[in-house]
Amino acid sequence: MGRRAPGIPARAGLAQLAKRIEARTARVAVIGLGYVGLPLAVEFAKEGFRVTGIDVDPARVAGVNRARSYIRDVPSEDLRRVVHRSAAILEVTI
Repeated sequence: MGRRAPGIPARAGLAQLAKRIEARTARVAVIGLGYVGLPLAVEFAKEGFRVTGIDVDPARVAGVNRARSYIRDVPSEDLRRVVHRSAAILEVTI
């Protein structure tokens, strides 16, 4: 499972991650904001996580940053609630 900081046992790293998930302080990144990625990113943000969405389509990125959904299962109102909210921000980049 990925690299860890020198001197930190794997179990300690997993325990730390579990605490961050439980406290909603873990950062989440979703690569690709299509029919799977955008709903996933929005749900994480609605649960209080800070989410970074990454997509290569500049028009898609601009639309999400303006809280305009292009996916029927993700209402624009849901995007409005998470894109600019300080507690759970959905940041989208190229």
